[in-house]
Amino acid sequence: MYLLRKLLRAIAGSNKCEKWNKWRNENTELTIDLERSYLSEVDLQGVNLKKANLKYIFLCRTNLLRSNLEGANLEKAILEEANLRLSNLQKANLQSSDLKRAFLQEANLQEANLQGVSLQFSRMEKTNLEGANLSGANLTNANLSGANLEKTKVVIDQISQCASIDKAKYLSKKFLSKVKKKNPKLMEWWNEDMLQETNQKGEWTGEWIKENI
Repeated sequence: MYLLRKLLRAIAGSNKCEKWNKWRNENTELTIDLERSYLSEVDLQGVNLKKANLKYIFLCRTNLLRSNLEGANLEKAILEEANLRLSNLQKANLQSSDLKRAFLQEANLQEANLQGVSLQFSRMEKTNLEGANLSGANLTNANLSGANLEKTKVVIDQISQCASIDKAKYLSKKFLSKVKKKNPKLMEWWNEDMLQETNQKGEWTGEWIKENI
């Protein structure tokens, strides 16, 4: 509770998270434990919560634009409609969290644990998902346009439920062909000539995990 009160006091001023971040940078050895805290609809733009324990935290419609959540534990966190655009979530644990309708455009989710995450209707345009684990995640109507999916652990059934994968990177020809069979409407924009053209630009090269190709 002490850390939660400190954070809330820090963001009450005009400088929002600057005081908190200054304190955090001066006390890097401390473990930030905000498990089960309620911070929904709070402006936490740019907050530094690197490696913090945020299990079961409530962050519905919270503004986390450009926040640092690298290595944070967000297992079973509630992040519906949260603004996580341009945030750093590299190696974060989001297992079984709720990210329905969340805004994740251009966020860094490299090597993040997204197993069993609810991502229905989420916005993930140009999101970096390199090496992320999306096993069991629900991607129904998620927008992955331009997303980086290099070495991402995901299966055809998940991708075929997306709203868009237009210009997503590192999708193999074989994988896309199978997605097209599952959901022809999703792949209306795609043809093999386009794949060959984009390969020359380095946008579609790379391989998916073996069981998916």
